[in-house]
Parts: sequence; structure tokens; C-alpha cells
Amino acid sequence: MEDIEFTSLTIKPATWQQDQQLLMSVRQPVFVEEQQVPVDIEIDDKEPLSAHWLAYGADGQAIGTARLEPSGKVGRMAVLSQHRGTGVGSALLRRIILDASSEGHTRLHLHAQCHALAFYKQFGFVAFGDVFDEAGIKHQAMELDLGPYRHRARESSVINTPLENFSALSQALQKAVAITRRKIRWYSEQFDDDLLTSIHSGEALRQFLNNSSNCEVQLLIRDIDPDSGRQHPLLALQRTLDSRFQIRQCDRRDTTPDWPTMVLLDDDQLLRSGGGPDQVGQWLQQAAADVRHQEELFDALWQRSPVPVEVQQLNISG
Repeated sequence: MEDIEFTSLTIKPATWQQDQQLLMSVRQPVFVEEQQVPVDIEIDDKEPLSAHWLAYGADGQAIGTARLEPSGKVGRMAVLSQHRGTGVGSALLRRIILDASSEGHTRLHLHAQCHALAFYKQFGFVAFGDVFDEAGIKHQAMELDLGPYRHRARESSVINTPLENFSALSQALQKAVAITRRKIRWYSEQFDDDLLTSIHSGEALRQFLNNSSNCEVQLLIRDIDPDSGRQHPLLALQRTLDSRFQIRQCDRRDTTPDWPTMVLLDDDQLLRSGGGPDQVGQWLQQAAADVRHQEELFDALWQRSPVPVEVQQLNISG
């Protein structure tokens, strides 16, 4: 099976509890409107128990979905009509297979709409049983033995994008923030770092925090210049969203990340500056293992770090 390079597509895990609206923004037009599946059949009691995935386009908009029930049944594979034929469905199914095998599943099964049999066969799914009707649409049961996949490291799906200049770093940050749904942990050596003071970064963080009351930003700084710190553009945002945008300053004696800037986005994206003479940074996607390793260091530093004087004074004066 030929691998496809996706430079403008991101696949992220989702949950029904937190991402129902986004999931239905794809499933409603595909299943309910196009295929006339009744809503009471489209949404069932397996939603909160299942693993879900969302595919995001280059603009950060949801364009595809899929889910995996605890039994290993794949379903709710949907791609918005204007994005079909571009590899979105293949990327979703490949991610499900890799994630399911890494979680210990030995077999996947699904009910394929008959027109999509060839699509699933190219991934190794085998048809069994007779064709049957489901929600008024002809289906065929199929299954996949995950044995050949079980020894693949999940990290083989990591997307590593080298960033060759500051403009590329800034644009990658904006794209990464646009597809982040819950939490951003940001470490920077300097509070007046160019990326932190960029108007684009500030606007990206503002939009992220305005997406949902569940969104959160933790900003950890090593050095804050007393004079420039009080005028930092992010302080106004912190004052407005105090409970969800927190700033702390780590102790100079603490061991800190090797990178001047490190941004952890949800549980599978990592953006960092530095990396050698040919690049100013890296953007890692689908990099759960890398994020887990770095968030342990970040969280330990965060717990030991106080709120900077500049932030305390701002809150008192407010």
C-alpha cells in the first residue's frame, strides 16, 4: 500500500464528550443530509464509549471523522464532499489501524457501504458473509487481522516539519494552535522572545482561548526583564482570562528544556525553536511519545514555579 504525504492535513484523537459539535459538523451533512440516515440511528449509545478521530484541513476546519468502538468495530467514516478524493479517508483509516494496534487490538471489523469495498480492501480488509441492509443502504461486513501491524511503533506516523526561518516558525505555530482543542503548554527562555511578542501569536492564543471555556494556556518563562515585562502584550490577555491563561516564572537553578522555545499542544503536537544551522525549529505532529516525555519535565517545573511579580502587580492593580 502506497504511503501518501499529507502536508496540509492533521488527524487528531477526539472524544464525544468534548468534541460532539465538531464531529457532527462532518457527520450531519454526510450521513443525515446526503444519505438520509435518521438522526436517532446516526447517533447511538456507543458514542461516549468509543474512540473518535477528526481530520483537519490546512485552515484548521474539521473535514473528516471516524470512530472505533471498544469491540474493534470501525464506523462513522465520513469526509465532507468537497474534500473527497484527496486522501483524507486513507489518512483517517491508516491512523485508526496504527492506534488500534498500539492499544492492543488484534482485529478490526466494520460494515462497509458496498460502493466503498475497494477502498477498504486496499488496507487488507476481507469481506465475509452476505450483503445486508443497514439504514436503507447496502452494506458488507469486513474484517482486518492486525497481526502485521502490531509490532509497528506508533511513532512511525509522526510528521516532522523542519522550519527554516522565523516566518515558517510563526506560521507553523498559528496552524498548530488552530487545530488544538484543549491545552497549550509553552516554555520560553525569554519573556520578550520574538515568537511570544508577535502579534500573530497573541491573536492565535486569543482565538484559541475564545473557542471554549475548557481551553487552557500555561506559559512558563525562565527570564523576565522587569522593564519590558510590564509592557508585554500578553499581560492584557492574561488579565482578561486569568483562570485559563496562567503565567509562571521558573527558578534559574532548575533544569529546563534544551530548546529556547518549546510549545506542547494537546497530547500530540510539539513545536520548538532551535535544532541546528539549517533550521530554526521543528513542528512535530502525531507525536504522542515526544509530547509525553516533554510534558513530564514541563509539569514538574510548573509545580515549582511562582507567579511572576509583573503578573501579581497587574492583578492587584486591576
